[in-house]
Amino acid sequence: MPKRTPKAVLLTVLSIVLVFGLCTAAVAASPWSDLPNTVTAAYGISESQIAAISEGYPGGLWKPSQSVTRAQFIKMAVAAFDIPLAEPVAPSFTDVAKDDYYYPYIEGAKAAALTYGSGDGSTFRPNALITRQQALAIISRYLASANGQNLATMYSAEELATLLGHFGDGGKISAELKAEMAFAYDKGITKGNDSGNLDPLTNLTRIQGAAMLIRAWSKTPGAVSADSAIVGVHAMGFVDTDGAKLSAIVVEYNVDMTGADVSLDKYEITNYCTSTNPVAEIGSNPGVAAAVYVDSDNHNRVIIEVNTEYQLQRVPASYKWAMMAGVIQTGTIRAGTHTITPSARQVKNYEEVSLWNDRQQRYDYRDYARDGTYTINGTEMFDLFTKEAGTAFSATHCWEEATGKYVDVSLPYALLFRRITIRAKVRPGAAHSRRRVHG
Repeated sequence: MPKRTPKAVLLTVLSIVLVFGLCTAAVAASPWSDLPNTVTAAYGISESQIAAISEGYPGGLWKPSQSVTRAQFIKMAVAAFDIPLAEPVAPSFTDVAKDDYYYPYIEGAKAAALTYGSGDGSTFRPNALITRQQALAIISRYLASANGQNLATMYSAEELATLLGHFGDGGKISAELKAEMAFAYDKGITKGNDSGNLDPLTNLTRIQGAAMLIRAWSKTPGAVSADSAIVGVHAMGFVDTDGAKLSAIVVEYNVDMTGADVSLDKYEITNYCTSTNPVAEIGSNPGVAAAVYVDSDNHNRVIIEVNTEYQLQRVPASYKWAMMAGVIQTGTIRAGTHTITPSARQVKNYEEVSLWNDRQQRYDYRDYARDGTYTINGTEMFDLFTKEAGTAFSATHCWEEATGKYVDVSLPYALLFRRITIRAKVRPGAAHSRRRVHG
């Protein structure tokens, strides 16, 4: 076997073979089997918004139709309005003990004037089921107070009658909660049911409670939805001998994020381009967020660094493909005078293409990251050869160390170092003594 020298470096070592194949995006799977899009869409909300304020049950269930206790609703409301938890030394209610899981939520809600308890205020009744009018009253009082409004004087008797007259069962609303229910309808927090009723005395379900709280997000002072605040996603990456790699995702906002309370648990990378059949993956969790912070130079940008300790040898013949990325803001972020509420949808720097195969529609992430949505460092070290550009790489009489033979090489996609000259040895007695391949 010929001796390997720096002057005769093997082509197979210095090139990265890019095997073209369909690339799929690693989309986060739904954590709950009983919460399909048909359920969330009926309420005009998304699964990611629900996940920002609630947790599921064992076995991958969320139980959307299950009735809600007062403690459970307060826990969701505290998460929805980003209210700080509180654990005072002395409990505020005689029926809420310090070792109850809901203690810091109920105490935080009381400190923020979200609730004052039940009856004379000495108890909370945490395990009692909450009705629709009781839940809406809690939301309405909190929002009215936060916006400097007084429910006792906000509506006249005639205005109350007009607002509640939209519903066939408006007369069933408790007299002391009419203003709260009118406010909830007036501000779009409740819409009633398909029969034109409010069902004020019916027990609240989990999906109804989540929908009410998510609708209330936009009513808090300074609140803006991430769907309108996030204006774009930009990918940053680099190239090395393993190929093109995504190293960070930049989320661009239309508000100043200086001092924003960003954290990893408030973002989810929903799409990350990997091969359909990678030859090798080194390390763990490719593409998973590793750090997040506000850009010190551009204060409207949040940088999410991702793990790059991996190797994909089967990657498409374009840096653009490796730079595909999507993000969902899953938590509420406070940034100065703004409160940015969770996204209802993902923001991504590419588009899906719908394909048909064997008469069945399937979706494939075939489009490249859009021009202007990514930055690649390190490309100055390499030459990229692609068949689409008419520069497919080929060389003759190359020594193949694995087989101990001279072979002809034809690569539809290859990435070669520019600063190194590859000299392919030829067969003994060949017409040319040396063939130079510049890389």
